[in-house]
Amino acid sequence: MGVTIISTVRTYLKAVYYVDKDAEALVCSTGFAVLTPGPSTQPKYVSYLVQSNTFTDRVTAESVGTAYPAIAEGRLGSFYVPVPPLPEQTAIVRFLDYMDRSWKPDGRFLISEGSSMTWSSFWVAAWMW
Repeated sequence: MGVTIISTVRTYLKAVYYVDKDAEALVCSTGFAVLTPGPSTQPKYVSYLVQSNTFTDRVTAESVGTAYPAIAEGRLGSFYVPVPPLPEQTAIVRFLDYMDRSWKPDGRFLISEGSSMTWSSFWVAAWMW
Protein backbone atom coordinates (compact mmCIF):
# COMPACT_ATOMS: atom_id res chain seq x y z
CA MET A 1 0.00 0.00 0.00
CA GLY A 2 1.23 3.50 -0.82
CA VAL A 3 2.38 4.79 -4.18
CA THR A 4 3.99 8.02 -5.33
CA ILE A 5 2.66 9.99 -8.27
CA ILE A 6 5.22 12.24 -9.96
CA SER A 7 4.80 14.64 -12.85
CA THR A 8 6.90 13.71 -15.88
CA VAL A 9 6.61 17.26 -17.21
CA ARG A 10 8.55 20.18 -15.71
CA THR A 11 9.81 17.95 -12.92
CA TYR A 12 11.80 20.82 -11.43
CA LEU A 13 8.45 22.02 -10.01
CA LYS A 14 8.44 18.87 -7.81
CA ALA A 15 4.81 17.99 -8.46
CA VAL A 16 4.75 14.86 -6.32
CA TYR A 17 1.85 13.30 -4.44
CA TYR A 18 2.01 10.39 -2.01
CA VAL A 19 -1.11 8.20 -2.02
CA ASP A 20 -1.41 6.50 1.34
CA LYS A 21 -4.24 4.14 0.46
CA ASP A 22 -5.26 1.63 -2.16
CA ALA A 23 -4.46 3.25 -5.49
CA GLU A 24 -6.17 0.66 -7.69
CA ALA A 25 -9.20 2.88 -8.35
CA LEU A 26 -7.21 6.04 -9.09
CA VAL A 27 -6.61 7.40 -12.58
CA CYS A 28 -3.73 9.70 -13.60
CA SER A 29 -3.16 11.85 -16.64
CA THR A 30 -0.48 10.74 -19.09
CA GLY A 31 1.74 13.51 -17.72
CA PHE A 32 2.33 11.53 -14.52
CA ALA A 33 4.16 8.37 -13.54
CA VAL A 34 3.01 6.10 -10.72
CA LEU A 35 5.92 4.74 -8.69
CA THR A 36 5.08 1.54 -6.86
CA PRO A 37 7.69 0.47 -4.29
CA GLY A 38 9.02 -3.06 -4.08
CA PRO A 39 8.68 -5.25 -1.00
CA SER A 40 11.95 -4.06 0.57
CA THR A 41 11.12 -0.37 0.16
CA GLN A 42 9.19 1.81 2.60
CA PRO A 43 6.50 3.38 0.36
CA LYS A 44 6.80 6.92 1.69
CA TYR A 45 10.60 6.80 1.35
CA VAL A 46 10.09 6.79 -2.42
CA SER A 47 7.99 9.95 -2.16
CA TYR A 48 10.63 11.80 -0.18
CA LEU A 49 13.43 10.50 -2.41
CA VAL A 50 11.87 11.83 -5.63
CA GLN A 51 11.44 15.24 -4.01
CA SER A 52 15.16 15.52 -3.26
CA ASN A 53 17.22 18.03 -5.20
CA THR A 54 19.58 15.28 -6.35
CA PHE A 55 16.76 13.28 -7.94
CA THR A 56 15.02 16.36 -9.38
CA ASP A 57 18.28 17.64 -10.89
CA ARG A 58 18.89 14.26 -12.52
CA VAL A 59 15.38 14.11 -13.98
CA THR A 60 15.63 17.70 -15.21
CA ALA A 61 18.96 16.93 -16.91
CA GLU A 62 17.42 13.89 -18.63
CA SER A 63 14.25 15.72 -19.72
CA VAL A 64 13.73 16.54 -23.40
CA GLY A 65 12.29 19.77 -24.78
CA THR A 66 12.55 23.42 -23.86
CA ALA A 67 9.02 24.84 -23.80
CA TYR A 68 7.55 21.62 -22.40
CA PRO A 69 10.45 19.68 -20.84
CA ALA A 70 9.44 16.10 -20.08
CA ILE A 71 10.91 12.70 -19.34
CA ALA A 72 9.58 9.39 -20.57
CA GLU A 73 8.14 7.17 -17.84
CA GLY A 74 10.43 4.31 -18.91
CA ARG A 75 13.51 6.52 -18.63
CA LEU A 76 12.39 7.72 -15.20
CA GLY A 77 11.98 4.12 -14.07
CA SER A 78 15.50 3.19 -15.18
CA PHE A 79 17.28 5.46 -12.67
CA TYR A 80 19.34 3.84 -9.95
CA VAL A 81 18.62 5.45 -6.59
CA PRO A 82 20.01 4.95 -3.09
CA VAL A 83 17.86 2.54 -1.11
CA PRO A 84 19.21 1.96 2.40
CA PRO A 85 18.03 -0.97 4.54
CA LEU A 86 14.35 -0.88 5.50
CA PRO A 87 14.94 0.22 9.15
CA GLU A 88 16.97 3.19 7.87
CA GLN A 89 14.26 4.11 5.36
CA THR A 90 11.67 3.99 8.15
CA ALA A 91 13.82 6.25 10.36
CA ILE A 92 14.28 8.74 7.50
CA VAL A 93 10.52 8.80 6.82
CA ARG A 94 9.74 9.22 10.52
CA PHE A 95 12.14 12.18 10.76
CA LEU A 96 10.88 13.88 7.59
CA ASP A 97 7.25 13.34 8.61
CA TYR A 98 8.05 14.99 11.93
CA MET A 99 9.70 17.91 10.15
CA ASP A 100 6.66 18.31 7.87
CA ARG A 101 4.27 18.36 10.83
CA SER A 102 6.47 20.80 12.76
CA TRP A 103 6.86 23.35 9.98
CA LYS A 104 4.68 26.43 10.53
CA PRO A 105 3.20 28.58 7.73
CA ASP A 106 5.21 31.63 8.89
CA GLY A 107 8.47 29.79 8.14
CA ARG A 108 9.24 28.88 11.73
CA PHE A 109 9.88 25.43 13.14
CA LEU A 110 7.71 24.32 16.09
CA ILE A 111 9.93 23.08 18.94
CA SER A 112 7.22 22.61 21.54
CA GLU A 113 3.79 24.10 22.16
CA GLY A 114 4.23 27.88 22.26
CA SER A 115 7.92 27.73 21.34
CA SER A 116 9.44 27.94 17.88
CA MET A 117 12.62 28.92 16.03
CA THR A 118 13.61 29.78 12.49
CA TRP A 119 14.88 27.09 10.15
CA SER A 120 18.43 28.49 10.18
CA SER A 121 18.43 28.59 13.99
CA PHE A 122 17.24 24.99 14.03
CA TRP A 123 20.18 23.87 11.87
CA VAL A 124 22.68 25.84 13.96
CA ALA A 125 21.29 24.19 17.11
CA ALA A 126 21.34 20.74 15.46
CA TRP A 127 24.91 21.26 14.22
CA MET A 128 26.16 22.32 17.67
CA TRP A 129 24.38 19.43 19.37
